[in-house]
Amino acid sequence: MSHNEITGRSNFREKIFLSIYSKKKIRIKNLKNSGIKKFEINLLCLVDKIAPESYFFLNESGTILDFCPGNLIGGKIFHKTDTFRSLTYYLEFLCYITLISKNWIELKLTGLRSINADLSLESFLYSTIPMYRKFGGRDIRIKIWTEKLSKKKNTNAIFFFPGKTTLNCFNIEFPGELKSLRILISSPLCNNINQEKIKLVISKKFSIKNLDYKVYSFDISNKNIFFQTITIISQTSRGHLISADFTSVKYRKTIFWLDILTNLLGYMKIQVDSKSFLDIRLQTFFLLKLLVGKFKEFFFLKVANLTISNLYLFRDIKKFLGVFFKFVPSLKYNFLIIKIA
Repeated sequence: MSHNEITGRSNFREKIFLSIYSKKKIRIKNLKNSGIKKFEINLLCLVDKIAPESYFFLNESGTILDFCPGNLIGGKIFHKTDTFRSLTYYLEFLCYITLISKNWIELKLTGLRSINADLSLESFLYSTIPMYRKFGGRDIRIKIWTEKLSKKKNTNAIFFFPGKTTLNCFNIEFPGELKSLRILISSPLCNNINQEKIKLVISKKFSIKNLDYKVYSFDISNKNIFFQTITIISQTSRGHLISADFTSVKYRKTIFWLDILTNLLGYMKIQVDSKSFLDIRLQTFFLLKLLVGKFKEFFFLKVANLTISNLYLFRDIKKFLGVFFKFVPSLKYNFLIIKIA
């Protein structure tokens, strides 16, 4: 089995995925800042369950990781996640795995519902998963419920994948105009925010004359935990979904959440006005789908902006697999078309 050496901890999940996909051993060096993180070790424990022939080696300081991938298996699996990252950190990785797995899997995860470092669970369920299904991940099923007593590992998720993925071609149709907004407020507390104040905030960013917007409040049954999450889901006239969210583990007053709502709507407006085919936070999944999909010459992505982490991902893919991406600029519409070179 060939060996690849990559420096830096950025895109840790993606590097592990590339190793599993290519069946190549990987060495990740310079895991600085006190070495490998607990949640990264926990992710490797999950990998050990879905690919049990894998093996890992860490040096004494935890700054160098050797990983040799095993073969993916299916079946029913249970995993307790680390509470330094939310469930969506692991669920996103499992979505990557569905791109290359041919085995059915029913994986139950127990862990933390929401943390600001990751996508909110609402963003994942109501924006990310529908977009996955629309463009090739339609076979994924997820069930979520909250434990009523547990303080830390307070939420359960069952991730089901039947062992097949429907392949669809990407296209560069314009996403269309903003059609609807859904504002989701989740917390164990009462989440009532004055509707008129929300309407005023929305009107500063968008024309609400023909905009379909609604506000939903989700009361979490576990009173032993505390968090507040606000999530915005927007849908365009062509069915594209964009999300933005913020989570706080401290009690915040209404004025704070109105400021957060203003910032999230500002981000949403930039995304909609850019005419980008993809939500920025969906780029990684679709870049990996572009990489592993069949008939690559017919697949392409259209993006208005690339994240720094995905620029690093291009570098890792080139070094790890020898695959080059081609970038075709469109000056008229200010976006990039990304293809496999």
